[in-house]
Amino acid sequence: MKPTPPVEFAADPRFRWLVSAGSSASLGGMLASLAAVGLGTAGKLVFEPNAWMLPLFAIGAALGWMFWKLVWRAQAENTPAARRRLRLFAILLAVVAMGSFAYPLRFLQPARRFDVFFGLGLAVIVLTSMGVLIYKTIRWVESGEPKDGEIEGPEE
Repeated sequence: MKPTPPVEFAADPRFRWLVSAGSSASLGGMLASLAAVGLGTAGKLVFEPNAWMLPLFAIGAALGWMFWKLVWRAQAENTPAARRRLRLFAILLAVVAMGSFAYPLRFLQPARRFDVFFGLGLAVIVLTSMGVLIYKTIRWVESGEPKDGEIEGPEE
């Protein structure tokens, strides 16, 4: 058997398919699950499958697949237009993600809204702080690394 030369992950078609299919299925599943969330008779959230789940799954999967097509195209073309298209589509997906997070909040009982929003605010603060700490740590670790093309250590 002839060995195949190593390929960078992002250039491997199997890797691209796996990433595209996995995240597309996840996005489709998220949108489909939103169709099933509702308010039950006891005033609690219920999950009831319905006819809207399949079309919303297809829409979410298509959005996920389109996103990765734009990522791979922006990587290959490396043009401002390709990056702009990717940025705009990423903004659209961010709006969809925020909307899908906010949608079930409409089912909250008025007496519990303050507690839930207080908890959400704390979660945002903690997660943002952790993100900043991770970013600063990575920057600190990378500060001692030589830049691309530079040789590490003193010159002889």
